[in-house]
Amino acid sequence: MMCRLEAEFIRSVVEKISRRLSRLHANLLAFHPVGLESQVQTLYSLLQLEVGEVQIVGILGSSGVGRSTLVRVLYNRIADQFDWSCFLTNVKDLSSYDGHIKMQETLFGDIIGDGVSEFGDDIHVAINLMRMLDDVEGLSGSLSHLIEAMNLGWGSRVILIPRHEKTLIGLCGKIYKVRVLNDGQALELFSWNAFQERYLKSDYKILSNCFTSFSKGLPLVLTVMGSFLNGKSVKEWQGAFDQLKEIPCGKVHGILKIVIDGLEANERTIFLDIACFLNGYDKEEIVKSLDQCGVDASSGIDILAKKSLIY
Repeated sequence: MMCRLEAEFIRSVVEKISRRLSRLHANLLAFHPVGLESQVQTLYSLLQLEVGEVQIVGILGSSGVGRSTLVRVLYNRIADQFDWSCFLTNVKDLSSYDGHIKMQETLFGDIIGDGVSEFGDDIHVAINLMRMLDDVEGLSGSLSHLIEAMNLGWGSRVILIPRHEKTLIGLCGKIYKVRVLNDGQALELFSWNAFQERYLKSDYKILSNCFTSFSKGLPLVLTVMGSFLNGKSVKEWQGAFDQLKEIPCGKVHGILKIVIDGLEANERTIFLDIACFLNGYDKEEIVKSLDQCGVDASSGIDILAKKSLIY
């Protein structure tokens, strides 16, 4: 009897350590987490982990403000406090019956790990259900049914990140709106990505202020533009800013287009293939698929990662 209890204790310790180790790599997503910690603490308080009842929290904010990054960082810190946890990205198409069933299978398969789709009352879930949401019509009902199907246990937490605020109507008791960075934080994040150091280089200060002002405090814009400009001359910076001036401030898609257009042909091909067909696949699978198509993937993927276009 004692040997069995000891074995179960050792197994539980190993499982907890394994869960923590598996999330070490994910923490790199916030390598320069400027202005993030205070928001992580605020969201943590909002979850009220000390309260036993189920809590459903919605996360709002403009595109590029870092909603998913914020939730991912918090998830990495608290997931081991739950019996089961999973983080799902790119959840969409729940409005159709097939989409709803497919998402249930994905969710339950990740949590149980053996294809079983029945939960007990003691299951706890920390989950990001919504990241990129294309279809709003009728989605709230589908999402509500999915949450009910989880049969959430006492103390469970569900975090939803929708594209549209009305998706959360009737679902969430609490909503947190992610804040943009202030001017000082924006300059620091931009500097880390453009110069790999905290403070700006003197020759680039004026243009750096122009870029950060244009970003409207959006971390995605600051990170991608800073990485894109890293190692370039002042003249190249000026040319990039001239292009930016043609885009309304804070329009993320227009800014990303400038960065993508500035890629070498091989890098652009890899980026578009990943974005359109291979998003969410492991690096090894992506390299194998692209190599079979005659694309030199390994070096290109490293370059895209350095430019903060993929992770």
